[in-house]
Amino acid sequence: MTHTSKINEAGEMYTTTSGWITCYDLFTLAGKYRGWKRYFADKVYIILSGSCELTQEIDGEDTNTKLSPNDWVFKILSWTPHIFYFPEDTRMLEWFPEWTQSEDFERYRKLKQTK
Repeated sequence: MTHTSKINEAGEMYTTTSGWITCYDLFTLAGKYRGWKRYFADKVYIILSGSCELTQEIDGEDTNTKLSPNDWVFKILSWTPHIFYFPEDTRMLEWFPEWTQSEDFERYRKLKQTK
């Protein structure tokens, strides 16, 4: 099992890798973005406090979903480009298979840079 931490302008990220699973414990500051990628495996999330707005490209169209602790667990399917916007300070957990790789989704990266 390994543990790492990272603090940047978006907030704090604590990573635990154990066996086949990677888990992120994310604290994100209000007004920040996370994501702008597509992953090669499904990812599962739970909002512990705060809220976020998830944008995903599904069938070539952007789909927006507001998420809060009341939504319990939600999943983003593999290869689905996505970006999170946090209108308030938010804590969420994210987990996925340890071997998962990702690639940037340039259109969402540009969205983050324009805000």
